[in-house]
Formats: sequence, structure tokens, C-alpha cells
Amino acid sequence: MPKSRRARYYLGRVVKGGVLDAEKFIKALHKPASVLKSNYSWTITKCRVFGPTAKPKYVYARLAKYEPEGKIAKVDTAMHDEIDAEVDNKLIASSPFVYIPQYSGIAYQHIWNSIQQEVFVRRFSEIIIETFQKFFVKCEIDPITDYRTFIKRLIELEHINKLSATVSPPNPLFGILWKELKEYLKSRDIDELSIAEEGKKEKHLRTNLIELINLFIDKKGEEAVNKLAEKVAIGDAAVIMAADGYGRAKLEGIKGNHIIIIRTSENMKSFLFEKDPDPEELYEQAKALFEEINKERYMEH
Repeated sequence: MPKSRRARYYLGRVVKGGVLDAEKFIKALHKPASVLKSNYSWTITKCRVFGPTAKPKYVYARLAKYEPEGKIAKVDTAMHDEIDAEVDNKLIASSPFVYIPQYSGIAYQHIWNSIQQEVFVRRFSEIIIETFQKFFVKCEIDPITDYRTFIKRLIELEHINKLSATVSPPNPLFGILWKELKEYLKSRDIDELSIAEEGKKEKHLRTNLIELINLFIDKKGEEAVNKLAEKVAIGDAAVIMAADGYGRAKLEGIKGNHIIIIRTSENMKSFLFEKDPDPEELYEQAKALFEEINKERYMEH
């Protein structure tokens, strides 16, 4: 794979809420709305469903950015001149992605100076929500955190002062360390839960986040994880749940004389792949990474 033809792809989970279920979500990818932001419009193109309609293996499509009215340079052969010609819906860029229902997972391409990672997430969600005319629909792409990068930043902190997280019920997977939190969300029909913790003055939060995440990095085994799972504080569980792609979390701590803020969205899982990918090959690469995440984190259905 030539390096010049590679691009970075990010992994996330598609969180659906309200009246939006898996079937309606895929229908929205087929017949999406267009949204106008500043001078550009956005929509989803080239949607193809692979596998059975009732239970697709994956969906391949592109997030397209275009100008509703634009100009292109062309040659006037009669006048031997170069002129601008008006053109409708001039394509600026399109970002390929695959959606894998088995993991509620999505892998999407970051395009520098055009469709950056954070822009993709915003526009994708806006298109799906607008497709349903904003009627009781929730659609977000939550990042999957790279545990190793995340833990390296946490270890640098002398202590943690604040912790906050917003999480949504997972579907179809769950993690061992936040199974009880998942059950709590389900039992109370909670669509979204926000948690905020702050240590007392001149004290810091009592958190076991580093120890808990290290269980996976050091491959201590499922038995060791299960043993600690019984004693996980709700705040720590929410942060780990967010790191696994079912929300977002932020921690504030001290390093020397500085206040450091660490977000799960800043330490995302990503990979390099073909800029103009074959759908099946992109799916296989993304699927292998989601399987690796499941195995590493002992995630279950």
C-alpha cells in the first residue's frame, strides 16, 4: 500500500436514540437529507448495503461536501481562452466510511483542511437528524479511546481533581467494568446520563482509573477484571464506558503547577488505510480492529 495513497481513519460508535433504530438508521443512509452550513452543503452518497437486508454485514458510503452553486475552469476552444463555467453541486471532497452493525461501529476518513475528524462527526449527525426532520431523533458518533495513549496521560498527573462523563445505553455490546452502570441505565429507561465529580478543597478524587485500565493493557486476564468489577465506582465506570465508545468524558488534574485537562475524545483509536478504499477491504480492516478491541476489553453481547 503506497504511503502517498494512505489516509487516517478514526473508529467510533454510532449512538442512536429516540425513534431511531438500526433499520431506520440504514434507511437514512440510503435516502439522506442535505444540510447547508455556511457556503457548503453536506449529504451522504454512494451508499451500498452488503449482506442480507434484514441483517446487513456492513454499509459503505461517503460523506460528501459540495457547493450548491460553484464554478469550474474550462477551456474555450473557439476563443482559445480559459473561462469559468457555472456548475451546480460542485463536489469539494467526500470521506469514505463503513458502518458495522455488529459493533455499532463506524470507521471514517479524516481529510485535512476539508472534512476533519471533528467535522465529519458533526455533519454526519446533523444529516441523520435532519433526515427525520429533527423529530425525536438522536444520532451521535462517540469516539473509542486508545487505552494506551489515555493511560500515559493519566499517569503523568499527580492527582485528579475533577471528573465528568456523559454516557448513553450501549447496543449491542457492554464492558465488564461498567456492566452494572449499563443495567442501571436500562432499568430506568435512561437515554443519557451525566455524571460530575469534584474533590473537596485541597483533596483529590479517589479514583482507580489507572489500575482498572492497566488490567487490560497488562493483560491480567478476565478473572482479574471480574474481581475488580465488583468494586468499580460509578464515576470510574462512566469514564471507562465513555472510553469504550458510549459517551464522552473529561478529567482535570494537576501536573506540577499546571492544571491539565484530558478528554477521551483526544485519544482516539485510528489507523492508516487506502485513501480511495475498496469497500470490502476497508470493512475487513475495521472489523479486525473492532474484534481486537472486544478481545482486549472483554466486551460481550
